[in-house]
Amino acid sequence: MNPISSQTHALMTDIRAGRGTLGALLVDPSLYEDIKTLVGNVQRNEVLRALVRYSIHQDEGARPTVAATPGANQ
Repeated sequence: MNPISSQTHALMTDIRAGRGTLGALLVDPSLYEDIKTLVGNVQRNEVLRALVRYSIHQDEGARPTVAATPGANQ
């Protein structure tokens, strides 16, 4: 076996045994579920922020604009 094949074999053996980040992702279903939940929450937060921005933008367009009166804060 040449050195590259040997290293690839050792790497795949470690991954299948659950060693390292990739191994943990492949072997530990709870870690996979945690990451899936985390990513889902991030996506939901982005959608929620976009909805809030859209709502604010729509609300600003519906309200009459009040011009500031010079000297009103005196």
